[in-house]
Amino acid sequence: MSVLYGLPEPLVVLDPGGSILFANREFACACGNRGSILQNPLGAAWPAMDRLTEHATYLHGQATGTPVRFKYVCRHGGRYDVSVQPIGNGCSSVLFRKLEDQPAAPPIPQQSNGDHRHPDAALHVAMLADMGACLRAELSAAETFYQVALILGRLPDVSRATFGTVDNEARTVTIHQDFCRDAPSMEGVYPMSDTEITSQELRRGEIVVIEDVRTDYHSSDTPELRYKRGYLACVAIPMHRSGVWAATLMVQSPVPRVWSREEVELIRTAADRTWLAVENMRLLQEARQANAAKDQFLAMLSHELRTPLTPVVMTLNSMHSDPSVPTEVKNDLAMIRRNIELETRLIDDLLDITRVANGKLTLCARPVRVHELLEHVCQICKPDADAGGIQFTCDFTAARDTVVADAARLQQVFWNLVKNAIKFTPGGGQVTLSTREGRPDGNLLVSVSDTGTGIAPDVLPRIFNAFEQGEQTVTRVYGGLGLGLAISKAIVDLHQGRIWAESEGINRGCAFHVALPVAPVCKPAENVPQPSAPQPPDPPPARQLSVLLVDDHPDTMRAMYRILTRWGLRPTKAGCIREALQQASESKFDLLISDIGLPDGSGCELLQQLRKLHPIPAIALSGFGMDADIKRSLDAGFNAHLTKPVSLDQLQEVIAKLAE
Repeated sequence: MSVLYGLPEPLVVLDPGGSILFANREFACACGNRGSILQNPLGAAWPAMDRLTEHATYLHGQATGTPVRFKYVCRHGGRYDVSVQPIGNGCSSVLFRKLEDQPAAPPIPQQSNGDHRHPDAALHVAMLADMGACLRAELSAAETFYQVALILGRLPDVSRATFGTVDNEARTVTIHQDFCRDAPSMEGVYPMSDTEITSQELRRGEIVVIEDVRTDYHSSDTPELRYKRGYLACVAIPMHRSGVWAATLMVQSPVPRVWSREEVELIRTAADRTWLAVENMRLLQEARQANAAKDQFLAMLSHELRTPLTPVVMTLNSMHSDPSVPTEVKNDLAMIRRNIELETRLIDDLLDITRVANGKLTLCARPVRVHELLEHVCQICKPDADAGGIQFTCDFTAARDTVVADAARLQQVFWNLVKNAIKFTPGGGQVTLSTREGRPDGNLLVSVSDTGTGIAPDVLPRIFNAFEQGEQTVTRVYGGLGLGLAISKAIVDLHQGRIWAESEGINRGCAFHVALPVAPVCKPAENVPQPSAPQPPDPPPARQLSVLLVDDHPDTMRAMYRILTRWGLRPTKAGCIREALQQASESKFDLLISDIGLPDGSGCELLQQLRKLHPIPAIALSGFGMDADIKRSLDAGFNAHLTKPVSLDQLQEVIAKLAE
């Protein structure tokens, strides 16, 4: 025993259960002299060896009673040559010989160009370049995994490269299409086992490098299974999402091999870059889906809010043009109309802010006289100022006021600024709308100033952010969505202009300025939009048209039917596609006016079926007012798309044009 005790290598004798019966001095030193060693399991005495007695080769020796020898890699590093010798009664002696770190590779012969790189450096550089091109191609996740696996298959002695995604809830690993060379594909879904050391380490984010599955401690649970799957060496790189193991890249070899540091780094780089690209694509796809869902929601919201307004507006117009209605009632009708227009403006703001966010806000730019635009804004807003006891003055001193702009959009900006100034100015205050030539650039400067509530210094830098209204009390007292200024800034930016605000603080008033580049040559300005006001209907078309009117909203149907009849047209009602087709089979119509959203399909489907019977001009009348909705209607063949609540003047104009 004294000879064994003095051996220069650690040695123990284990009982059939793996507990220590004898340990020499070197073993005690290797364990760090951890108190009592005898009668303790090997792993308790020497934690680095906690899996040795579960190693497949050790178990094989115990089961057969034959000596075995294998290499063992400790969990925390360190490599040992382990010899196990049965000594009777189920006991075994275990001798550990520490393997020195692998000697450094011999120096690479100097090349003629002085290149001292790793011998496979050129291959690795080419592989990384091809990976970069692959990842920039924005392929699907599955195709990206496969293409990168193909590239990794160029490494020497690699028989398979594959990505596996982890479903932690279902406890499965899905192996995607893999690169295989003289090995069966592992594509499929496999149960995940947390009893395997490999799974535990990958879950912790540790890279697993196995040089020989028959002797490596990682393989102690299922070495035979790994061997049957056609590999004896592998590198596994875990990939995580929000700290949770989500995928693994595995590169495998059919023969035992030493993986160089450069190869492991290349595989790790491939995993990191691929996972980053796949995650970015996933996030982008989720963002696109969320954006599409938001657009769909806003489109539906617009439809649901606009549809009930249509019969109200039509009835107001009808009553306003009725000479028998008293003047006092007409004044009340005008008040109702103004509030409906305000609600419609809020709906339009919701759609506009979506266009701004998606970069789809477009302009129809022509030469425009800004002073004419501002005069129309004054006509629209002055009644509100007078009603609030606010002095509203205009001072247009700019000598050059022609700009290249979208007249309707630019008027929207000025209308919003003036309406805000009036809304936030108490009675007895003053609002001034003015123009002058900016210095030194010569731009046209439009200013709206007031003596109202002002803007707090901390709010001023973010006043043009969407939904920003300063303090919560502002929203509660004055209402609104806080979208107008954000939309105004987007419109001014599209005109290559600038908008900014100034205020000395709360209750000190404020001023908004818009600077626009002046057109170099004055041309005839575009006709600017006229202020909204109820107008008596124009004379009916020269010939009476038979109209197929399709709408599933009873109030809208009733109001439209009454107005079309008053115009001298001959409408026929239908509440769905089935009814419309039935009417069309019995009569021939000159015009189709149809809602888009119908109970049994869409107005676009209806138009396609009607035109199979005979050509018919068509007007889409819908609460869906997004740009995509309008484009979809026009692409389906509608001659015009009018968004609810419908302007009767616009409807009359379109009908007259189609009747020509």
